[in-house]
Amino acid sequence: MDDNIPIESSSITLSNRKDDVIEQLKSEYLKGNLKVEDYETRVAKAINCNEIKQIEGIVLDLPKIEVTESESISCKMVTRKYEGTIIQTKKLNIKASKSNLTIDYHYYFPINKQEICVNLDISTLILKLPNDVAVENRIEEKMLTYKDNRDGSTKVGLARKLVILTGFAKISNILIEN
Repeated sequence: MDDNIPIESSSITLSNRKDDVIEQLKSEYLKGNLKVEDYETRVAKAINCNEIKQIEGIVLDLPKIEVTESESISCKMVTRKYEGTIIQTKKLNIKASKSNLTIDYHYYFPINKQEICVNLDISTLILKLPNDVAVENRIEEKMLTYKDNRDGSTKVGLARKLVILTGFAKISNILIEN
C-alpha cells in the first residue's frame, strides 16, 4: 500500500481522537452494548475532554477493536452483506464473479486508511461509507461503472480517512453510498 497518500498527519490530535471515540460510542450504542443514557453521558464527556488521556477513559470498558493486516472475501453467484470484523482490516481482498456484495461501514470506520483490492467479474460492489471517508479509485477496468452517490463526500486531499480501491474489474459496478 502506498503510504504517500495525501491525508492528514497520522499523529493523534485531541480533535481526531474525540471524533473516533464518539464514532466508537455510536457503534456500541447501535449494537446494543450501551443504553441511551450511558451513550449520551459518554458523548457529552468526550466532547468536553481537554486531554487525550481523559478520552481514553471513556471507552476503556468497551470491547477493543482488533485491526488486522489483511482479510479476504471470495464468492461466486451470491448476494452478501458484510459488516463488523471483516471490515476492520488494513487491506480487504475481494474476488467476486457474478455476485452482488455490500460492505457496510456506515456505523464505524475503524482505521484512517484501508486498501480494497478487487477482482470483479460481472459483479456489483456497494460500499456504504460515512461522508468523511474519501475514496480514491485506482482500479484497472474493462467496462466498469463507478459512482459516488454520497452528498457532500470528502475530497481525497482533505480526508482524515481514506479508502483506496485497487485491482481489476470487468463488466462490473462499484457504487459508494451512505
